[in-house]
Amino acid sequence: MSDPFLGEIRAVGFNFAPMGWACCYGQQMTLAQNSALFSLFGIQFGGNGTTTFNLPDLRGRCIIGQGQGPGLSNMVMGQSAGRENTQLQVANMPLHNHTATISGTGAITFKMSGDQADSNDPTGAMFAKVKSGTNFQNAYDKTPSTVITMSPDSATLDTSKLTASISNTGSGAAFSIMQPYLVLNYIIATQGLYPTRD
Repeated sequence: MSDPFLGEIRAVGFNFAPMGWACCYGQQMTLAQNSALFSLFGIQFGGNGTTTFNLPDLRGRCIIGQGQGPGLSNMVMGQSAGRENTQLQVANMPLHNHTATISGTGAITFKMSGDQADSNDPTGAMFAKVKSGTNFQNAYDKTPSTVITMSPDSATLDTSKLTASISNTGSGAAFSIMQPYLVLNYIIATQGLYPTRD
């Protein structure tokens, strides 16, 4: 671990930071005691910039390179984003529809009285036998003693006049979007060679 650059970050297989290094836990550092490191970091990882600045917090996070790769978004130093779980929204679903199938089959029956018609009021009554030669003034029977069930020869159901609803399903539970991973310990050099630009 000799001669690292100041501010250099390494991934190691042990769970502590050696002397001259610190774990990348987002710790707050005092500017007065770490002025050289502050001159490299500034407050891109947090802090007030007058008395404190923060180390990067890499707990549970992966590292990506700064800048804008071809066809990719621009990534700025110190920027953090992402989540472990998400919920699927309607806007994320592919365009689709739901089909409702309505069957027009079924049995239709009519009932009428087997007695002689004795009323011209249909309220609470059934069609009944009428006297031959009458003008159908009395066509109903309110107190039938016998009931005759009849079925039509055929019947057509006009489905265009029907309405249908499709019930909701699902619970909206969040699901994991984590990539495969292996946990290591990120450490940062708090002592070392000051990097120069030339």
